Amino acid sequence: MVNDLSEATVWIVAHEAFHWLRMTRQISGRNTEIEADAFADKMLDEFRHSPCTSAEQDEHGEQLTFWEIDAAAPVAH
Repeated sequence: MVNDLSEATVWIVAHEAFHWLRMTRQISGRNTEIEADAFADKMLDEFRHSPCTSAEQDEHGEQLTFWEIDAAAPVAH
C-alpha cells in the first residue's frame, strides 16, 4: 500500500523498470507481474527508509510542495 503520490510514483516506475531491465537482461529473474511487483515493493521499502536528501521541509518538518520551493528560491538574473 502506498501512502502518497511520491510513493505511488516510486512503485509504478520501479515496477515498469523491472520489466525493462529484465527484457534487456540487465537483471535476472522472470519477466512476470509477480516478480515486477516484488521488485517494486523492495524499491518502495528502500525509498521509505532512505534519508531524504533532496526534498526541502518547512519549520514543522513537513515536505514543501514544488510551488512552495519555487516561490522561496532566489531569482537568477
